[in-house]
Amino acid sequence: MTDKKFEAEQSKLTKVDDVEGVDPKLRTQVSNSTADVESASSALRRVIGDLHETQGAAWKRYAADLEQATNRLDAQLAMASARLRAEQAKSKPEIKDALTQLADVWRTRADEIRVHAHLGEMDARDVGMRGLEELDNATHRVTELATGVLDDLGESLTSLRDRVTGILDDIGQWGRASSD
Repeated sequence: MTDKKFEAEQSKLTKVDDVEGVDPKLRTQVSNSTADVESASSALRRVIGDLHETQGAAWKRYAADLEQATNRLDAQLAMASARLRAEQAKSKPEIKDALTQLADVWRTRADEIRVHAHLGEMDARDVGMRGLEELDNATHRVTELATGVLDDLGESLTSLRDRVTGILDDIGQWGRASSD
């Protein structure tokens, strides 16, 4: 799993300039700014890989902390985009697509974390594995939610949007709870 695959998945999800409801110029600015943050996060993760190879314990711990923070940032950016898309969806398939893309982004990132942990690039393996477990659990919940979206034929689109955004809010708590 490479950063490029993750970046491709992430960019599919977080490009929000096509979501209606706000001035097109502002949507484009937000989308471009999000892309800049994602690019910076990716660059930071590449440098963090080098930090893991240092001899100093403090630097290794710093690398682990930075990696954990960037993982959370990436997950929260993806969550914000999926929530926006779900709230603005005009159909159940659009809601399902937003959730499916979110699950794909998280699954791709989780796979990258697994590879890094397996290769021993994460000095604080227990911290990384705890974050990985939380990300896997969140991915599983989103996947289940996406699978059920089209099955509930009796539920109105408004009710479905509310339920989905509520569940995304609950899932989004994992990143904040982990950092406490």
